[in-house]
This record gives sequence, structure tokens and C-alpha cells, in this order.
Amino acid sequence: MSYQTVEKFKNSLEAEVAKARLEAEGIPVLLAGVGLGPLVGFFNPRSNFVRLKVPEERMREAREILDTDWSAEVDEQWDQDQ
Repeated sequence: MSYQTVEKFKNSLEAEVAKARLEAEGIPVLLAGVGLGPLVGFFNPRSNFVRLKVPEERMREAREILDTDWSAEVDEQWDQDQ
């Protein structure tokens, strides 16, 4: 199975949130660049990213999920819980 980068993040927290969202939809995810910290950017500013990778055949589906604004659903759930 070939994994391709679907998104780049400047920090691992943002990458982990996106990873959890995709995994909740059943999409396998790999993170590349986690744990390298700020040293990567110090040596090469262009590589200071955490790369979110998914199977090549799931790229389109992953991109659609990541591009979706889920805030309305979160707000609605919050209102119901109050």
C-alpha cells in the first residue's frame, strides 16, 4: 500500500487532530516528521512540517473530510448539551 501526503501541519497537535478525524472515518493514517521538533526547521525551514499521509486510493476521500467545516455540528451538539 502506497501512502501519499494529503496535508502538512506546522505542529503535531494539529496533525493529531486531523489524524483522529480521518481514523474515525476508517481511513488509515501515518504521520511523518513527528518527534523531530524544532530542530528540523532549524536545519531546513522548508521541512518543518508534520506530514499526514493516507493510502493513495483514499486521498480524495481524506481531502474531502479535511476540507469539511465541522464547527456547525460541534456548536449544535454544545447547545444541546447545555
